[in-house]
Amino acid sequence: MYKIVLTLACVGQCHWGNSATFRNLGFEEVSSSIDPNSIAFGVPAASAVPYWRIFIGSNEVDYTSFNFVRLSLAAYTSVYSNQQFPDAVFEGQFSFAIYSGNDYVHSTWVDTAIAQTGLVPLESKSITLKTFYTGELRLLLDGQSLSLTILDRSNNGLLTVLTLGADISAFAGREHELRFVAHGFEDTGQGRLALLDDITFSSQPIPEPAGLLGIAALGGILWIRRRRRGGMGRPKT
Repeated sequence: MYKIVLTLACVGQCHWGNSATFRNLGFEEVSSSIDPNSIAFGVPAASAVPYWRIFIGSNEVDYTSFNFVRLSLAAYTSVYSNQQFPDAVFEGQFSFAIYSGNDYVHSTWVDTAIAQTGLVPLESKSITLKTFYTGELRLLLDGQSLSLTILDRSNNGLLTVLTLGADISAFAGREHELRFVAHGFEDTGQGRLALLDDITFSSQPIPEPAGLLGIAALGGILWIRRRRRGGMGRPKT
């Protein structure tokens, strides 16, 4: 009797069952129907940030903004383009902002979040991203908060950009929900911004922690103030 041994090999990205790999991790897949120079509110999320889900508090919403700066303390999200906000884009042509604040519908202070469910690549040991934030940025996989480590600092205009990383080796090879949360603090009377860009799964492990998070750069504070006062942070015309 002969035995037939069947070997299956994956080339490139693999899909196990109905599990799909993560998409649009750099926020570059903006619909061609959206003008990169436009400024708009109420843009369909499916066109601006395909594959991602947006949450204002616990409510999932199907809209976002584009190159939009809200002057009130209301919670919102927005795509920023390199054409209008070059300081706010750290890689490629687009970035995404989540801004915690007041949910005026329910008169409560809420977090904002963006999430996507997908297959963490089998060889992944870490996840990295480039970010600037003024409050508390949280990274969760299936609701489990991951410890973020500062890997690098660089300047992008007025902003100090952090490259952050987290160990995800325990999650590799399975489907999980990836979620980024901008957590605000009501007692400060200010919303909290987190700019996200260049999210990457890596086969490289995270080195030992280089420092504690939660440091708000002075340059970032100036950027937020100027964008509200019509200075360098306002969109280019």
